[in-house]
Amino acid sequence: MREFHEGQQAYARGDFRAAAQRFEAAFRDDPRGAIVFNAGLSWQAAGEPARAADDYAFALATTDLPAENAADARTRLGALEKSLGRIDVTSPQGSRVSVAHADRLPPPAHVHVAPGRYTVTVLLADDSSRQRSVSVRAGEWAHLDFSDDHAAPVADETPPSPAPTTTPEPPATTAGSSSQRTWGWITLGAAGVLAGVSAWLTVQFFDANSTNDQQRTPHSHDDAVAAATRLDIGLIATAAVAGVGVGLLLTAPSASTTVAMQATPGGAVLHVSF
Repeated sequence: MREFHEGQQAYARGDFRAAAQRFEAAFRDDPRGAIVFNAGLSWQAAGEPARAADDYAFALATTDLPAENAADARTRLGALEKSLGRIDVTSPQGSRVSVAHADRLPPPAHVHVAPGRYTVTVLLADDSSRQRSVSVRAGEWAHLDFSDDHAAPVADETPPSPAPTTTPEPPATTAGSSSQRTWGWITLGAAGVLAGVSAWLTVQFFDANSTNDQQRTPHSHDDAVAAATRLDIGLIATAAVAGVGVGLLLTAPSASTTVAMQATPGGAVLHVSF
């Protein structure tokens, strides 16, 4: 779908806010867990933890979120909720709830917010509205019930959170491709390490040749040949590992990444375009 691909493109160029908005638009048209999980990754990368936590919660509430994405979403959500509050709102059927960044959510609404004081507005089915103020602290949940105007907000502590979050990864394209793409990037990382080794071997090669040019002895000649052999092995290994990584990325479903590895006497150069 157009919105989903636009979200991928925005994420790839580092426009995380635009990516999150496009993924959320795609989720409204096609409510799949992986799509709104991508929105959560984008909001987190954009420095919007409350919006990210909301989308991770939406993703976990779906029934088709892949297991590996679900585990990641739980970890990220648990870590974010340590520094956020949450406002839960119950209101009559047909009403809409607005608070902080959330606009006209159907009840029951669950909105993560930074610690502070907020005004909660409920638009009822007859177009009348109700408002209340509530304060929340980090790690607390506040519940407002607009079914009873005299009910007071109640704060509850959040359940224990999972392990701390990690750096957001690029959005998943499909349920089955994220693992293959992850291994592709790991393999390319190994190719980068081998490229560094090749650069070191290049220095040894030039040193050995320089020594051989000066001394012209059988020993210096053997050292120069051995250095050349090691360099050749390093460059071949770099190209082979990079080829595996490129193959994994290019054959992953819905992948839009172009990768090229160029071996040179000084190492290897990795070109990646999105």
